[in-house]
Amino acid sequence: MLRLARFGRALLLLLGIYWRSGGGSDGLGRERATNNAERADKASAGSLLHRAATKDARLHVFFNGSIWTADEQKPTASILAVQHGIIRAVGSSLDQVLMQAVQDQAQTQEREQEQEGQQLQHGAAAGTTAPAPTPTTAAVAASGDGQEVVLHDLQGRFVMPGFVDAHTHIIPGGLALMRVQLRAVRSRADWEARVAAAAASLAPGEWVLGGLWDESEWGGQLPGREWLDQVCGGRPAYVTRHDSHLGVANSAALARAGITAATPDPDGGTIDRDPATGEPTGILRERAMQLVAAVIPEPSVATRRAALAAAAALALSRGVTSVVDMGRYPFSDEGSSWRDLQEVYLPAAESGELPLRLVANVPLSSWDRLHAWVAHRAAQQRPAHQRGSSVGGSSSSSSSTSTSPLQDASGRLFWGGLKEFVDGSLGSHTALLWQPYADDPAYFGTRMLPDTRLRQLLRQAVAAGFRVSLHAIGDRAVDEVAAACADALAAAAEPQAHVQGAAPVAVVPGARFAIEHVQHISGPNTSTALARVAHGGEGVTDLLPHHAHLLQPVLNPLHLLTDGDMLLPRLGQERAAPDRSFPFGALLEAGLRPAMASDWPVVDLQPMTSIYAALHRAAPPAAAAADLNARLPPGQRMDVVGLEDAAAEHHHAHQVQEQEQTQGAQPQRAKSADGTVSKAEGHNIQFTASVNVSPGDHHHHQPQQQQQQQVPERRVSLDEALRGHTSWAAEAAGLQGQVGRLAVGLRADFIELDLSPEAMMPASDSQQRQPDGAPGAALHQLRAMLLGCQRGEAGSTGSVAWSSGDGGGVGQGDVRLPAVLRTWLDGALVYDQQQQQQQQQQMMPSHVGAHQESAQGDGSFERPDVWQVV
Repeated sequence: MLRLARFGRALLLLLGIYWRSGGGSDGLGRERATNNAERADKASAGSLLHRAATKDARLHVFFNGSIWTADEQKPTASILAVQHGIIRAVGSSLDQVLMQAVQDQAQTQEREQEQEGQQLQHGAAAGTTAPAPTPTTAAVAASGDGQEVVLHDLQGRFVMPGFVDAHTHIIPGGLALMRVQLRAVRSRADWEARVAAAAASLAPGEWVLGGLWDESEWGGQLPGREWLDQVCGGRPAYVTRHDSHLGVANSAALARAGITAATPDPDGGTIDRDPATGEPTGILRERAMQLVAAVIPEPSVATRRAALAAAAALALSRGVTSVVDMGRYPFSDEGSSWRDLQEVYLPAAESGELPLRLVANVPLSSWDRLHAWVAHRAAQQRPAHQRGSSVGGSSSSSSSTSTSPLQDASGRLFWGGLKEFVDGSLGSHTALLWQPYADDPAYFGTRMLPDTRLRQLLRQAVAAGFRVSLHAIGDRAVDEVAAACADALAAAAEPQAHVQGAAPVAVVPGARFAIEHVQHISGPNTSTALARVAHGGEGVTDLLPHHAHLLQPVLNPLHLLTDGDMLLPRLGQERAAPDRSFPFGALLEAGLRPAMASDWPVVDLQPMTSIYAALHRAAPPAAAAADLNARLPPGQRMDVVGLEDAAAEHHHAHQVQEQEQTQGAQPQRAKSADGTVSKAEGHNIQFTASVNVSPGDHHHHQPQQQQQQQVPERRVSLDEALRGHTSWAAEAAGLQGQVGRLAVGLRADFIELDLSPEAMMPASDSQQRQPDGAPGAALHQLRAMLLGCQRGEAGSTGSVAWSSGDGGGVGQGDVRLPAVLRTWLDGALVYDQQQQQQQQQQMMPSHVGAHQESAQGDGSFERPDVWQVV
């Protein structure tokens, strides 16, 4: 209930300024049940959301919140004003927020009117008509002088920017939800049973596809083609490892691809062969995977659009509002990323049906095609009287319209990014290392692109104004990428920089380079080299707009949970140390601003678990995972990354318990949370770190070993972990002017949580983590703000819970994982946990009991073998 007395003078100001629509009492409105129902329909359909938000001329005021903005100038607030999907004001005083919103709206209208006037003058001079006004201008004009205000009571919830996942594979992820899933399979028998079930549902000759398996789950033996031959009924089958750097094909698939004992290994790839016969085992590594991928029928446009919808539904339910899509290449053909952009993403954006914000990447080798495409779009956007002029320069100078040729007019779809692989993965023994693998002394990994070719392509891409994302996991790959990026920047600073390339049509905002993964480094010299490139170095500071970094690492904390067990066997103690493997703290200490991403579907899309892993270098406690699942609707519950083994063990124990109960025996008590330890839970191994010298030249050799010395581990603060998933990730994606912070002029993409992220930090550890000068105290200010106000009864639905011991079976002082309650995109509600739960309850058959899907004490929950987004 709205308590008018709390607003006093602010309400009088609101009435005086905004009560001008002539609509009587409807001029000032609260959300009604009918509005909620309409938003639920829109969220479930996922269509035309941003069009509706743009046409909605009302001012939406979100109040009574505990808001973390990620904006260094104003890190905390309690009120947010949104109009046309844009944040108009942020603050903690209603009257100030309203005045700021009015001023911002007036300034926006003035800018748009001035721009339209210029277009009219140019059009009259050229004998052409003026272009239609932008949707924002049309909506403002339609609203007239009146203004309706909608108030949204946040009920004290914690509010923060929507997550920006800077590394995903959207179409493969969506397709994976529709195919056989082998994640967390723990035996060959289980593996074959799942594949057999999937094959039985297919027509004869249809491909069996899917994967996400990890051989370490069942002891380390790689599957062979015979695993698939025995259960697929003669159908071709191909299933990939969870890291997508290795796959296994059956005999029928190998035959269709023409792979025999005489087939040579392709450049950058390996066909595993039986040492006795020379015949292919079915295992294909890196670019050898393309040999089979090339003969798999392309998913139809309709199927890929369905995959996009499924992927977006999952992302929004997890609070992810923006994603960077790295495409299907190189594990599909080079054109697949282009087809997804032009056949799936662009039509969805143009029709108003792209459910989330997406940055599309295409292969680095196609930079010239991207340049031509951007030039074509820029020419189409320019008024007719300018179309014969040069297209050089930045986006602001190449067009008089407000839409950059690097994005769609909807503001949902962006391009201008290029992606390339330099090496493979640690799990597949293809990450490129300076020293050989500890468990394979003759092997150093796989180079997927020659260094000279990489440098040439980088020079051309940077000269054309594009951003390049480079996959580099091994320490040698990271060092060579850093040197190649420095070379490209130095070349760009030369007077004749565009002689060998093409002058930019438009320059992508933000970083020029994103180094994906940076999973292993050779020592502190690597962090220093990366920071030197990020800060521009000598002679290239003019490429740094608004103190942006030219290079940003894109890290994957969830990979630490899945790869943790293999660090010591693959690398040995020295290279597996925290300052060398998953070196989050070392990169921060060097002054870098790393983005943190999932790499979905390599691992599940779980930003909260990712934040926890960045903080603690471990999986969440099983009790915290169980507590989270108890608070989620049945269809949104998850196997928390790093706890899959514990979930499987509990599932077996639960089946035994049910069987004993059926037989009338005394039920056996299942393992407690404290007694059930997964492979990753508590996996925070302390090593004796060493300082390594620079690897030196580019020949395979072992760098000189230095005397070991104790190096204190630099821990990640909560503020840094949150920024890595929001504002820093937006910078890496080139979206810092759009999202990642809750600041005036940016898109209104934000989420509401049931707990503060501070619940993931033990109270004794929270203050110690803050680096000198960091704005991490903002979260503590929010806590004080909340505790100083009485905003509802303790423990009531929707209120923020700062205490970590008030339910869910979690003891006093234990950490908890926040759950996403609602997700807003462009100021429109696109996910509502409560409405989702109500819809699922209405759809649930009456004979289905609650016991069939309930959270368990180890973080697991009773569920079918495969969970899919519905």
